[in-house]
Amino acid sequence: MRRVARDTAARADGSTPRVGAYTVVQIDPPAPHEVRMLYAPQRNGHPDGGEIVWAWVPYEDDPTRGKDRPLLILGRFDGPHLLALRMTSTSPKAPQFYLPLGAGPWDRSGRESWLDLTRVYRVPPAAMRREGAPLPKQAFDKVGTELARRYGWVSAGR
Repeated sequence: MRRVARDTAARADGSTPRVGAYTVVQIDPPAPHEVRMLYAPQRNGHPDGGEIVWAWVPYEDDPTRGKDRPLLILGRFDGPHLLALRMTSTSPKAPQFYLPLGAGPWDRSGRESWLDLTRVYRVPPAAMRREGAPLPKQAFDKVGTELARRYGWVSAGR
């Protein structure tokens, strides 16, 4: 069953949702046949598979509030939307649910990053607030291997 969420793009105060094309929605992990991961980063101002982008993401316990956070774009999903996993620089309390990615240019402070393997998002391209950086291909392949094991998803290049 998919989670249903209201449109949650932040207003200037970060607290009031508005309807629009900026809704990032947490969803249940899609079936393997629904996912086509593709590593194709291009520094062109548009979110592409393999890129880390920043978008306003609602909090799970209060979807009227949220914050800008980094998301790893896995590829296209559900028409024009993208499939993404959230990233964090906070050391995980349950490391079995996270994949370490190390530090990279997507974090201006150079902090270590982890990919949350349990929070899957449907992201409209217009929700991207800024392009962070591409994840190195070797790291994206590591992500793909873990997601294939966990969810049965495969990369288009495999």
